[in-house]
Amino acid sequence: MLNDPRLCHFPAEQLACKAGQDPSTCLTALQVEAVDKIWSGPDHVVGPGYDPGIERGGETLGWPGFITGSAPGLGSHTSLGLPFFKYFIYDDPNWDFHTFNFATDAPIVDNKRVSGQTMAQVLNAVDPNLEPLKERGGKIIHYHGFSDPDIAPRNSINYFLSVVGAQAEIAGPRNALAETQDFYRLFMVPGMNHCGGGPGANSFDTLTALENWVERGQAPERIIASHFTNGTVAFSRPLCPYPKVAQWTGTGSSTDAANFVCTAEAGNNGNVGIALNQFSIQYSPSAVLSPSDLKSVTVTPRRLPWMPRNLPVPPVSVVTLVVRVTLDPSAAIVVCVIASQRPRIVSPFSSTERV
Repeated sequence: MLNDPRLCHFPAEQLACKAGQDPSTCLTALQVEAVDKIWSGPDHVVGPGYDPGIERGGETLGWPGFITGSAPGLGSHTSLGLPFFKYFIYDDPNWDFHTFNFATDAPIVDNKRVSGQTMAQVLNAVDPNLEPLKERGGKIIHYHGFSDPDIAPRNSINYFLSVVGAQAEIAGPRNALAETQDFYRLFMVPGMNHCGGGPGANSFDTLTALENWVERGQAPERIIASHFTNGTVAFSRPLCPYPKVAQWTGTGSSTDAANFVCTAEAGNNGNVGIALNQFSIQYSPSAVLSPSDLKSVTVTPRRLPWMPRNLPVPPVSVVTLVVRVTLDPSAAIVVCVIASQRPRIVSPFSSTERV
């Protein structure tokens, strides 16, 4: 079980068949390519922020039901996904999915007209403006299994970060995370599949946590989750509000949640969201960013799918950023950014600006 699969970079090529190897114990070249594409997701074709890939770690228990099936065409993605494209997008019951090209057809899906609106406007629940809920005193506990083989887990992380970015426009970048977590907390569940199942601690009570938050003002700093085997608790873990993760204290049983603490991530995987003049870009370096690493990247601003369509593209074509990731004693990850102009800089957690 991977505590944070974003930090795992196992290459599918290591599973490729070697000369004379039993083909039932390895992957063909085409299978290796398919696994890489599933892990990468459409992002690598359409662009960062469109739809991330499925994370590593859930292949054994999650993929057979949703992705691979017991035979080609028997996974639930086939029965759930193909009718959508046949009848909602292309209006053709004989449409052949082999003809779909993410590079050219993704805009067709987003822009399909439905009663005067686009399909994206009808279906995409990605608006980061949660001010109406916040003003009414509403609270959100959002959880997502890190081994989900259906909905890519980073979608939830990306949405949470977009809400942090929206709060930064109101409260400023230094207060954005705290303002967001005052009414909205995301809990990533290591080893849990789609809404449940999997090898992780997948049994937990969010309803009581929500009641305590709304009715008693007790924000959930951790939610205890358990994994049951034959009706008995095999182990328990705390679920921590993102971006914190559960870490074993080094003493006591590692099967008992009492011996874990919620702490800042030991590093950042490089999936750094930055809101620039009300416009978001995403920097995803190939290497993992560790504390004090210095990375330089040139990016072309582009509109992410969750961005409101009426927001303008900033009046620059290319921005060069230098990103330094450090760890703050207060358990916040600080992203220091040097930019080619003096934009408003918003990191997912807390931010400092140098020019």
